[in-house]
Amino acid sequence: MRREFFKKYHNAINYFVGLVAILCAILGMGILYNLASGKGHTIEKTMLNNSWIVEFDNKVYSDVALDEFSLDRLINRGEKVVLRGYLPGEWDYYSPTIITETRNCAISVYINGDLKYSYGEDILERRGLLGSGNHFIPLDNNDKGGFIRIELTAGDFSGFSSIGNVTLAEYRDAFSEYIDDNLLFLVIGSFFILLGIFLVLIGGIFIFIKLDAHGLFCLGILAFCVGGWTTSYHRLAVIYGGSMSESTRMEYLCLMAGCVALFMFFRESVMSMKNNSALKIAYRILLWTEILSFSVILVLDMTSVMHMPSFLLFIQLCMCVEAVYILSLMIVLIRHGRKDGKIILIAFSIFVACVGIDALSYAASVYWGINTYSDGRLASLGTVILVAFLICHFTLSIFTKYKDNHEKEVLYKLAYSDELTKLYNRRYCERIMDELTEKQQHYTIFSFDLNNLKKINDSMGHQYGDALISGFANILKDTFSEDAVVGRMGGDEFIVLLDDKNIHSHDHSKDIKKYQEILERYNRQEENFQFSASFGYADMEEIQPVDGVVDSRKVYALADNRMYEMKSKNKDARH
Repeated sequence: MRREFFKKYHNAINYFVGLVAILCAILGMGILYNLASGKGHTIEKTMLNNSWIVEFDNKVYSDVALDEFSLDRLINRGEKVVLRGYLPGEWDYYSPTIITETRNCAISVYINGDLKYSYGEDILERRGLLGSGNHFIPLDNNDKGGFIRIELTAGDFSGFSSIGNVTLAEYRDAFSEYIDDNLLFLVIGSFFILLGIFLVLIGGIFIFIKLDAHGLFCLGILAFCVGGWTTSYHRLAVIYGGSMSESTRMEYLCLMAGCVALFMFFRESVMSMKNNSALKIAYRILLWTEILSFSVILVLDMTSVMHMPSFLLFIQLCMCVEAVYILSLMIVLIRHGRKDGKIILIAFSIFVACVGIDALSYAASVYWGINTYSDGRLASLGTVILVAFLICHFTLSIFTKYKDNHEKEVLYKLAYSDELTKLYNRRYCERIMDELTEKQQHYTIFSFDLNNLKKINDSMGHQYGDALISGFANILKDTFSEDAVVGRMGGDEFIVLLDDKNIHSHDHSKDIKKYQEILERYNRQEENFQFSASFGYADMEEIQPVDGVVDSRKVYALADNRMYEMKSKNKDARH
């Protein structure tokens, strides 16, 4: 089935891989252009980062510039940071809006002592996940020059020491800028989500028809997780009315599931390694550690004991260990002469470098207040490269297996097929009979003996004798279904093994009638000789079991005896 499938859909698979590679190349170039050109959408806005008073941990910091300021330690759950300052006395905005970003914090904004905006207090009370993202805080013209107070209350794990920028802008312009700046990530996320769904469906179909598609299925999950993480990390669900808490939860779910899917993708490469039990044991330990740990994290999050952002360092540690293992695996594969190991090593090294740079810049931005963060652009570029290479790698591995299996099939046929008739030979038929004895499922055996072979060989030559044998082989193949095993036991003896799935539905009289009709048709078409044969058949239920087992050789012997009885009757009739 595998060979026929790939032979039929070879070009379609090639076109699909080529299309995915082109799309990934386009996305990669888009990311590079985005990195080089920076943010394309610029609007009129006022940065409110200067002259703040910051209160935290019984300390007061005066004349603070938010883009340069960082707390002396990370903020803990329940702790509060208070910012106090003044709004500009004049602005030309029709719908003025303050934009600021929080990370797992509840936020309350007061203008001249009146509560203007609040998020997360109710979530904080029930120990829910606050999430991270941008807040668009509406103002009106009466707020010009007003006193502003911003209170940030930490959730489970806020994980920051720097405070996000505070910007004043026109609401419509600010929202348009937000969408424009993240449009590329929206395209990337949507592409990988759709690609992931497609690959999972194709992988599921392949597995259903018993093709080896474990790697394709894992690749589909990985692609879906990459898309989900991209859209969630950049809070693009907010565009469609999603909440920050659910977006953050999806971000971490996709991150953890993607780690497991990526690791499981390399399962076959690990298990194919010979004489390297340490690598296999380490793989199993790391895989199950990830699965069990991430399951515990998910349960703790759903029960509001601790939320996923609290385990960020642990998840990052798992990712680092996994990266080291995969890089080591690729090196081992290269040493064993696997060319695909070099391709994956290069792609994975680029991926690790891009993610590593983004992770370091993220840490510098969040923990130390150094604004070098690239908003995940490098990580997205590395991921696009990795997934594209993994798809190509998987496709190449499929066709390599197909080629190897085809070569094995050729050798298999040489060992188990009759050279003249291309039917199964005696060795294979005896092997199938042994399997029938082991299975003890209902079966029937036909024995055929071709008439007049010696006479035609002697009178017309072996060329016509071979034509008689080949022609009769075709008659048997045309008579019996593809599920039947049709073989040549040697000389003029043939055998048919019918593994009947339903004893009541198999009518052998129909097989015999069909055989006789096909035999007559061949005889009408043949000018040099006529086909004829004696035959007999026996059912496994006709043999008495010994210790509950029916020996298929005895069934064949009974069919053979009945064939000789028919042969004897035909001789008597001629005389």
